[in-house]
Amino acid sequence: DISKVRILLGLVPEVRGVRLNADDLDDQGRTALHYATEMGHVEVCKELLMAAPEIISHKAKGLFGSTALHTAAANGQRETVAFLISRDADVMLKNDNGSTPLHVAAGLGDVEICRRLLQANAPVDSYANDGRTSLHVAVQNGHRSVAGLLINHNANVNAVTLRGENALHIAAAAATSHPDTVQWLLQGGCDPDLEREDSKRPLTMLCAMITDMALLDLQGEEPYWVPEEVFVPEIDLSDPTIAPRREG
Repeated sequence: DISKVRILLGLVPEVRGVRLNADDLDDQGRTALHYATEMGHVEVCKELLMAAPEIISHKAKGLFGSTALHTAAANGQRETVAFLISRDADVMLKNDNGSTPLHVAAGLGDVEICRRLLQANAPVDSYANDGRTSLHVAVQNGHRSVAGLLINHNANVNAVTLRGENALHIAAAAATSHPDTVQWLLQGGCDPDLEREDSKRPLTMLCAMITDMALLDLQGEEPYWVPEEVFVPEIDLSDPTIAPRREG
């Protein structure tokens, strides 16, 4: 309710009463902006930022150090993300886990929010505390459309986590991986022979997965890699911003 928000912020001169501050924190360190972005109330966000523009960069300790932009991305609030970016929200700020808003959106598979953040120059290869990039997160969660988008934006396919894993290691270990993702990573130059800290290589892991799939098929059980329409519906691979470009 915009009118009530304006009254509480003391923005209506004819109304006298208790004036609240837009930068007041609750017991979890959240401002009203965190709540407004979570629910996608763009008009409320506008009023709050007019009253206290500095809260756009506030990190809420109760939300693992998330900013309003992290919160909007985590809740799939696309219009709110666009609004915050238009108000110069810092796309590079990390939460307590070292994740940027792009990490968050990639983990949820939201292509539109990822695209918007990349257009705002979000760092595609920013490392979280565990060494994961947004590409690692997208691959781990089976979001091939986001993975393709990140590869198209020159994500480093050979970036390694603190465990020494590249994106192929993660794809081979994830039950939600898709063959297209593996193909795109290989086409992008991801090293299938890189050893992680336990000496396992992506190629060996992929071969083991294929063997497991064959055994499951023989037993009449569902393989890990299910048909694309089951878990990635309505993905237009003709969209050049999603399907990685092929040279030549």
